[in-house]
Amino acid sequence: MTARRHSDFHSASLAPQGLRGRRLVGTESDAVAPASSAASSGARVALSADQARGQASITGVTTTNRVDVKCALARSKFGAIYTFGDSLADVGNNNYGRGESFYRADFPPYGMNFIPASGRFSDGKLVIDYLSDHFQLPAAPAAFHPGINGSAAQAGLNFASSGAGVLDSTNAGKAFPLSSQLSRFSELGGLEAANQSPDPPLALVSIATNDYLVFLSKGINLGRWMDPREQIRLAEILPQAQELIASVVGGISNAVRTLHASGFRHFLVFDTLPIGCTPLGLATVAESSGWHSNEPAPSQCDLAVNLLTADHGAALALALDALRDELADATVVYARMHSLIVAITERPGDYGLNVGTSACCGAPAPINGLVQCGTSIFISNGTQSSTPATLCDDSQSRAFWDFVHPGQAANQVVARTLFCALQAGVCDDDLLRFANRRDCQS
Repeated sequence: MTARRHSDFHSASLAPQGLRGRRLVGTESDAVAPASSAASSGARVALSADQARGQASITGVTTTNRVDVKCALARSKFGAIYTFGDSLADVGNNNYGRGESFYRADFPPYGMNFIPASGRFSDGKLVIDYLSDHFQLPAAPAAFHPGINGSAAQAGLNFASSGAGVLDSTNAGKAFPLSSQLSRFSELGGLEAANQSPDPPLALVSIATNDYLVFLSKGINLGRWMDPREQIRLAEILPQAQELIASVVGGISNAVRTLHASGFRHFLVFDTLPIGCTPLGLATVAESSGWHSNEPAPSQCDLAVNLLTADHGAALALALDALRDELADATVVYARMHSLIVAITERPGDYGLNVGTSACCGAPAPINGLVQCGTSIFISNGTQSSTPATLCDDSQSRAFWDFVHPGQAANQVVARTLFCALQAGVCDDDLLRFANRRDCQS
């Protein structure tokens, strides 16, 4: 029996019940969000255009940019990179998962523009691959390979697992959660077991998107918060969302503390993908709204879905800022890519791409967000689709490779922009502000 070829998302529906039957396109006129002070009264507050594009928090949490010369990581030299995360950074760990339920990308056409069928959920390089190139390090091997050992980690180790979440309950049994990744790091002897270079190691943490995908899949009425035509109070589900965000952000903070105690002093922490920009998110909402495949793909991200991940980003910024004070000898850099991915999706031409919202590989056309690349399997429930995935002939000009994962071209844009921000010495800033800057060295 072959392994199930699924994704980071496996549930009945991504679209919250309140989204079904309509599209929320995120314009300032139709987008509203409750502020914390309005929760009890049911009053609603209009979002700014930036908020509607996913650049701010639901609850109005704001952060200030923090500049510190020691945050100029691009000017630093590292001896190794240790990566903890999900499919945005997995280089093949799920190939060694127990049983058939693990989410995998170890089959064609995954990796066709880099290392074929390596387990990377992309057509080519991930951001972590570009980061290794930048620091002139070989790619760190998959840490869950049964033959790996700590002393062989010349350039670090990669523990990232597709489908993984910060919470153990997220996609349980289908991925290695963050806690298992940290345990594996300890099992392999931590930093002490590695052949250390005189240069310090970098810890990269890129995880949490799946925690919110699972939350949305449970039919939470997120979309109804944003619709002024429905008088549903924020208090209906805000406590659930707040509790989730607190748990996820708290888990990331604790992971940084654990790694700091293990000897790391340099950290690069990413926020999540904007789920409402992914072909999976767009196709699920569109399908529930009566959209037909002969209609063009939407050109904008879905506002209501993106606000949840934007709120996570704002909360994580505050938590990491507190960690900088708590771990005074550490450098903690926050790579906020959320609004950059929104921009790449909605304005692909600004970033040298042609297509933003349609995946290169998947089905049904034109969004290609419901069937996993290389299969005939519905992402939502694992059943067979009558429409197998198709493959585009312009993968290098598309923002998304498959239902939820950016392609190599978009990953390169994110990496290039990240290097620009790292050169500037900004501990926490929106990567969108550094996009297409000509004064940066890649």
